[in-house]
Amino acid sequence: MNSHITITGLTAHGYHGVYPEEKSAGQKFLVDLELHGDFLTAAISDKLEDTDDYGEIINSTLAIVSGESCDLIEHLAYLIGRKLLQEFSRLSRVVVTVHKPHAPVDAQINDISFTISINRE
Repeated sequence: MNSHITITGLTAHGYHGVYPEEKSAGQKFLVDLELHGDFLTAAISDKLEDTDDYGEIINSTLAIVSGESCDLIEHLAYLIGRKLLQEFSRLSRVVVTVHKPHAPVDAQINDISFTISINRE
């Protein structure tokens, strides 16, 4: 049985980008997570100990987004995915999308995002 947890629109202030003003002032980033794993036991038992606590997953993700600066959202998404797979044993694959809606580009845009899918090795 396939199952996954989806978290969308997780918002945090971060200091990611290649320009000095991005590193100093920062900006809003949004993260979407698709967390694949063995959640059948939790679906049957209705017990928190049988799943990965998505509150803890959110806290881990927020710590990365608001933590050390990255130049690229590609790298930021990779760091989030790798950390979640390291910290949460039931996850077999994570799909991470990082949105940078206020990217400093010379055009009117709604969003720029990057998505990566990482499997447990």
